[in-house]
Amino acid sequence: MVFLANYGITGYISSMTYSRTLSLSKPLNFSINDFFSVDLVENPEEANKLSPLLTTRPGVIEEAQRIHKNTFKSLLGKYKYAMLFNYSPSENKGDSAIVVGEVILLHKLNISVVFACKFGCTKQRLDKARAIGKNYTDNELVILFHGGGNVIGWPVADHWRSDLIPRFMRFNIIRFPQSILYIKPQSHIEFCKKLYATHPRLTFIWRDKTSYILGKELFPKVRSLLSPDMAYQIGLVPRFMQPIYDILWIKRGDKESPVYETPQAPIGLSMHVSDWINWKTPRGTSPMEDTFLMTTNGMMFLQRGRIVITDRLHGHILSTLLAIPHVYIDNNQRKISNYHNTWTAGYEKIYFWPILARMLLQKQGNC
Repeated sequence: MVFLANYGITGYISSMTYSRTLSLSKPLNFSINDFFSVDLVENPEEANKLSPLLTTRPGVIEEAQRIHKNTFKSLLGKYKYAMLFNYSPSENKGDSAIVVGEVILLHKLNISVVFACKFGCTKQRLDKARAIGKNYTDNELVILFHGGGNVIGWPVADHWRSDLIPRFMRFNIIRFPQSILYIKPQSHIEFCKKLYATHPRLTFIWRDKTSYILGKELFPKVRSLLSPDMAYQIGLVPRFMQPIYDILWIKRGDKESPVYETPQAPIGLSMHVSDWINWKTPRGTSPMEDTFLMTTNGMMFLQRGRIVITDRLHGHILSTLLAIPHVYIDNNQRKISNYHNTWTAGYEKIYFWPILARMLLQKQGNC
């Protein structure tokens, strides 16, 4: 895809290129070379052994990509073709960033996408996908579900998967990294337990340790793995805009909102508060192109601030890619802190609310 040219696709970063210069929050109590040789599909609980100790942006991002390489080469290495379902060209820029990361990964693995369907795929489109699947063996084609944060907490996604799973019983189905939002009544949880036990070759990849533990408990017949969010495949992104505000505050208004009052900006500091879902993106010629445009637009949104305050997980993740100092505000489901504690706990440019924005600005200077 031509969109990939803008994202610097040059292959995986070799873990050994940064292992000699790791900046750590505390000394290692394990052999780094032994750790790099661990198969994370066979040993998923080892995946986040190093990540939370890393203090720098390159270290965090490079380790995330190394984990992706380790995990997905093992899972997908034999396949030439894939179908990608439920991807989201969404003005929630985090959803689009995940899609971009998934496409980059498949490009690196030389896997051709023979069918892709965005969220809300019709039964007619699903039937078409099933017909296309008849042209491939189960050793050639893999079925992929888009990642994100909608298991259990957003029932429409689980019900949509219930239409898809029966159509692809002879293929391996792998779901890119997801979080569990455990906020639904028991009836829907029971629905999910039954649904995901029906397929004999289903793999769920969880993007935080809490979701991984809960996923193993709820879905014991499903293989559970642990891996960072796919947006890290975008890699290191230099700022390409000058900031307009001292503080850029992402404040969501949906059911995942922490629900809080926005304080006044400190005297002498400019602050803008909005949700990037309202920062509209010009459309391209296809839904897949839209995901790339929306992701870039999300990076433009963030760069308007010298620092970012966010209650969206991808406000944290994309700020990390862009080296923007930021503060996160957690929600009741601990979606951001669960992710932060799993992968970015040592990163020196992220802070947990309520640290004053002025203190952060003073510490970072004119970064």
